[in-house]
Amino acid sequence: GHAEQWDEIAVDGDVVAKDCLLRFKREGRTLAVASIFRDIESLEAELEMER
Repeated sequence: GHAEQWDEIAVDGDVVAKDCLLRFKREGRTLAVASIFRDIESLEAELEMER
């Protein structure tokens, strides 16, 4: 997804350890994700956003 504006970034994992999934959200809705070594979770998030 693409998010120009968001009000929350939910972090799952450890950014420093380079193992994480970031969800960019606005009003509780995920608009975009960014991941480091979390390919499966990233694909799952993409499917969720398409629904």
